[in-house]
Amino acid sequence: MIITFCGHSDFIATKEHEEKILSILEKEVGEKKAELFLGEYGSFDKFAYQCAKKYKALHSNVAL
Repeated sequence: MIITFCGHSDFIATKEHEEKILSILEKEVGEKKAELFLGEYGSFDKFAYQCAKKYKALHSNVAL
């Protein structure tokens, strides 16, 4: 499974956004093998990377 993240460069993250992303990842990926594709520009990409790192720390089946 491949999951990509797309968002606006001026995104302002909140704790609720983080909880929602982590919840979606848990629901859609769970224990399946997955690759998370992340960008390298702007606020949303930094936010998505932080969420992906948190998720990966608890799920060895995920690659960034």
